[in-house]
Amino acid sequence: HLSAPFDLIIGSDLVYSIDVLDLLAKSIHDLSSNTTRAILAYELRWKDVEKWFLEALAQQNLHVRQIPHAEHD
Repeated sequence: HLSAPFDLIIGSDLVYSIDVLDLLAKSIHDLSSNTTRAILAYELRWKDVEKWFLEALAQQNLHVRQIPHAEHD
């Protein structure tokens, strides 16, 4: 049985609808500790959705480091 907090959270293609951004950010927060790393990958479809998601993460006091597309490997 697994239980939070987790050392690593990995998510892919989760940022697509404004309806779920606050819940997603809260879930990441609830599953994390101050040493957790979360790696999220998503297709940038709508710039506003990304902006709102980053704001939702900030409201949960989660630190975000974006990796520029040019640095993806």
